[in-house]
Amino acid sequence: MSDHHDENCNTSNNEDLRSLLARNALTRRHLICGGVGLAAVATLPFLAACGGGDEGSATPVAEPDPTPAETTLGFEAVPKHTVDELVLPAGYSYTVLHATGDPLFSDVPAYSNLGTEEDDWSLRIGDHHDGMELFYVDDAGRYTASATDRAVLVVNHESSADAHFFHPAGQTSNGVSGKKFSQFGNWDLGVRPKLEVLKEINHHGVSIIEVAQVDGVWTYQVDAPLNRRVTAQTPVRIAGPADHLDEIKAFMVTAYDPSGATARGTLNNCGHGRTPWGTYLACEENWAFYFNMPSGSEPVGADIIASRARYGVARAPLASDATSGLSQGWYTVTDPGNQSRFDRWNVAAPGNTAAEDYRNEPNTFGYLLEIDPLSGKTPVKRVAFGRFAHEAAVCSHPVAGQPLAFYMGDDSRNEYIYKFVTAAPWDEADVGGGITAGDKYLDEGRLYVAKFNADGTGQWIELNITNPLIDDYATYSFAN
Repeated sequence: MSDHHDENCNTSNNEDLRSLLARNALTRRHLICGGVGLAAVATLPFLAACGGGDEGSATPVAEPDPTPAETTLGFEAVPKHTVDELVLPAGYSYTVLHATGDPLFSDVPAYSNLGTEEDDWSLRIGDHHDGMELFYVDDAGRYTASATDRAVLVVNHESSADAHFFHPAGQTSNGVSGKKFSQFGNWDLGVRPKLEVLKEINHHGVSIIEVAQVDGVWTYQVDAPLNRRVTAQTPVRIAGPADHLDEIKAFMVTAYDPSGATARGTLNNCGHGRTPWGTYLACEENWAFYFNMPSGSEPVGADIIASRARYGVARAPLASDATSGLSQGWYTVTDPGNQSRFDRWNVAAPGNTAAEDYRNEPNTFGYLLEIDPLSGKTPVKRVAFGRFAHEAAVCSHPVAGQPLAFYMGDDSRNEYIYKFVTAAPWDEADVGGGITAGDKYLDEGRLYVAKFNADGTGQWIELNITNPLIDDYATYSFAN
């Protein structure tokens, strides 16, 4: 992602993986230069692949051969260049399947690339393509793992760090155009126009587009029945372990839904996941920097303050200035017709309770969002997978009668690697089961964090309320 924010919100004394590898003289550069690459990584004894918290093997790590291995790539290398186009080796070609701004439906004007669009971008392809997956559709309109000529392409859109390109003269604040608000680290944002902000909000999220293959060439299908966008404004359902669902919903209470059962949207979706039953997992990565917490408007409760500090939801830098902040100023819009779309990005606590404001709005982000690409069902945030800057959710090879494991990274600085192991064993009859299958597998299970040791061993540590690690984190009072 351009303009990547690298603030370290992890204040623990845990040693990072890079330091551990360096002490073993085993670095990424060493692996690659040694010609062993990922093949060597697969032999590392760090962690048992699946199951519970068993310690990994203590087999010593072999020193890689520093001599580069011979490679046969099958094409000549592309020389360095500065031309504004995709340059491929001789004999290769490319076609554009779809691009930022392309319309989903024929009644949406073609993308001008001039910033003059007058729609809110909710029916166009989003920006910053990232994780993507292809879901084949059979003759009956159901998901199939077998290749067909009809499919749905699902693409994450990670950020709007280049949002100034989507307006005629750059971003506007207090009537002045030509600004370029970084996604992170803004000052004195002023009041922003509604349409600009809506475009920027809707650049985010996920594009779900039908594609078809004719004579070996794939094209995206305008006006196809499965075309849709999931944006930062799309209604979503909150789901998690049944025994704690009421407590989870209480954590999500806002003026939008005082019950906490639903929320809105998804942000900064980076690496993704695919389930064996045919749904898409959009991973919410660096989501914390869109919210504004004005100085002098402290949130209610020590836990909220601790949580925001841990995740990087930052306070405005200018004291007593309600229009300064560290976001893109989405909260500054005035819209009597639907003010909550913009107020939600201001997470001060002016109300008497959380149901009267948006102090809990950040709590609704930082999860995996499950989307069924072959239906219009409401996407679901799977809280059991943990809340952090999710980078991918890779499923283990499904074996009938055994639980599934999903492996995840946290793409913030000095963070951790996780896995979620389902309580339900895999049943191949659930292929094509959509969100219903997700309810079966993704809400009940165990979440683990990886601990790496200097000698190349490691173990999975289950995260639960009885874990001593919880007691060590004194600034936050875990309830369950």
